[in-house]
Amino acid sequence: MNAYLPLITAIDKDIEPMPVVISFLALQSSKNLFLENILPCKGLLDILVFRVAKNPKCLLTHIQRIYCCYQAQLGEELYGALVDLLIVLNKSGLAISRRMVSGAKSQLNEVQLKNLVRYLKDVNADSSLLSGNQYSLFHKGMVGTNQLIVHIEEKHQEIIDPLALARDFIEYSQIPEAQSVLEAAILEHPDRLELHEELLNLYKSTRNPRDFNRMYIELQDSGADVPDIWKLANAFFDDLSQHG
Repeated sequence: MNAYLPLITAIDKDIEPMPVVISFLALQSSKNLFLENILPCKGLLDILVFRVAKNPKCLLTHIQRIYCCYQAQLGEELYGALVDLLIVLNKSGLAISRRMVSGAKSQLNEVQLKNLVRYLKDVNADSSLLSGNQYSLFHKGMVGTNQLIVHIEEKHQEIIDPLALARDFIEYSQIPEAQSVLEAAILEHPDRLELHEELLNLYKSTRNPRDFNRMYIELQDSGADVPDIWKLANAFFDDLSQHG
């Protein structure tokens, strides 16, 4: 049985036409990067900002970013995340836009809330007129799209795949971030061989025996079945230490 964590619940008379209780997103409380024992909120937020910048049309990542800011009570970051969502949606998703703003209003200041509500109420308002802040990625000119197509099933929501995320980091030469994501994911999903392969290739390519040894010991201590490729990698680093 899956457990779900409600994101934001709100009753709002100003943003919705009628008072309505909104519980507009549930995230699985397991097997996702929101678990505190996988990544701290600050590290997670950095990852989500990176993902939003790389793929602005992924609605789920926008929502996860908003959720992370809301949970951490980061008002300015939350406002920037909401502005980015509205710019990308460009009035094509008014229902979810209103619900996001309504649910997050307790952590917005009066000026921020008025700016967002005014934009949502004016059907002719252009997203370029939204006032952003230092945490908004797109307010300086990126044009939103009304072609955004999103499919989110209530009980089978997409999660961030750590392998794809790590490869994104590697593509942008963010090696420490890629390594951290892979290490955390392996400890949670030790049966995913492709995660082990990616991490070991990273250790080898960066000639990093210190972190390899630390992770090897941590895996053995966890009680999980350690794939044989770790023994091969151990031999690789032994040979490397002997021959320089």
